[in-house]
Amino acid sequence: MGALCLCGLTARGQYPGWEAPLAASVGCATLRHEFVSYTTRQDAEAGDRLRAVYYKEIALQPTGRGVYVGQADLQFRWRGQQVFLRVEGLPQAKVSFNGHEAGMVQDSRVFSEIDVTQLIVEGRNTLTLTAEEGYGALMETIPGARATVLRAALMGQPVVRVEDYAIEGRYDAAAGSGTLHVAVSLHNAASGDESFELGYDIFSSESKLIHYDLRGVTLKGGARDTLRFEVKIRSFTAADVWRVGSPKLFRGTMYIKYGGRNVEYVPYTVGFVSDGAGWDAIRGAVPSKCVRFNAEPTRQATEKRLTELRRGGTTLLCVDYPQPVWFYDLCDRVGMMVVDQANVNAGERIGDRNIDGALSNDPRLVELFVRRVLAQQKRVAGHPCIVAWSLGGDCGVGYNMYMAYLALKAADGRLPVLYRGAGGEWNNDLPFAFPR
Repeated sequence: MGALCLCGLTARGQYPGWEAPLAASVGCATLRHEFVSYTTRQDAEAGDRLRAVYYKEIALQPTGRGVYVGQADLQFRWRGQQVFLRVEGLPQAKVSFNGHEAGMVQDSRVFSEIDVTQLIVEGRNTLTLTAEEGYGALMETIPGARATVLRAALMGQPVVRVEDYAIEGRYDAAAGSGTLHVAVSLHNAASGDESFELGYDIFSSESKLIHYDLRGVTLKGGARDTLRFEVKIRSFTAADVWRVGSPKLFRGTMYIKYGGRNVEYVPYTVGFVSDGAGWDAIRGAVPSKCVRFNAEPTRQATEKRLTELRRGGTTLLCVDYPQPVWFYDLCDRVGMMVVDQANVNAGERIGDRNIDGALSNDPRLVELFVRRVLAQQKRVAGHPCIVAWSLGGDCGVGYNMYMAYLALKAADGRLPVLYRGAGGEWNNDLPFAFPR
């Protein structure tokens, strides 16, 4: 855990030279969607994470200056699961679980995930977060960037599990057809080979079963693999395309059959859009229909406000930082486009291009910038409402913003990447006037 000391420095310039770039996190699992694993189809289709057998929220209470403690009582059955701790709400924090150092997390607006499978116990489990005023805090200096709510939860998954997925609905206007693209990353956490089946289905907006598939898989112990599916929707028409004013959504479930029974269900929603839809949305954006907007404190209040904005003619929202995952679900359903922005809001000395000036131009911090843009993209990728990615607030011009741009383009080449602080440089795909 030596990197924890490196990342915990509070004063710039007190770290080693160029050979030691700072880590963005320690002990965190692979970046992925913020999904929930369910044990029954009914619970998965309901989409209520509190109904999931292996999902437990942890209420955190302050116990001292920058220290937060929470507890979770786990039944014996959790011992047969792969268990992940999700934390968000602090710009930078050291994580301790049941008295063991588990890692260090950054980004108060996007969940960080740590594998605590070997640390959980039957009965009372204790989580301790210790806030650190390190570089994570300096990445969130623009007003509003820091979250005001602290969240933590445990999620369990079976020994063979869905690690992540990428699901896209693509509309080919020339052919008048829709194609579903599915890629599911799988992990076998057992020590030996395991054979199982991966299935998925898709239902229309009228709840009609359109397609399903089931494939056998064998993974060596500890191995990972990705299964890919591609299917043309035979009955698809232009009326089934997701668009503002007519947000058609299709729903489905991925599931794993292991040992003769279904052990995991992961629900998903998909809208079909053309490849150039995001580019067209930004090029054709009308300033009077673009609004700067961040989610209200509750889902209900946000849905009410979104509905009012749509009725008033608003079509495009620009957020200041990553929103709760339910915000994107609402925008999908209401039919509101979104320019989604990573929590890269390092406003310190943005006009200073020297190495010790703006954080965006200090190569030792490049991983902090890159991880934040990729974490945001990974957690909500595939939502039809998202028409462009924003690298962050105005952090100045610098090497780290160039690298963040390249990383985001590599992760998602379909959508345009915008950066309000580009200043005419190449890390901004299209001219766009962000609403104030």
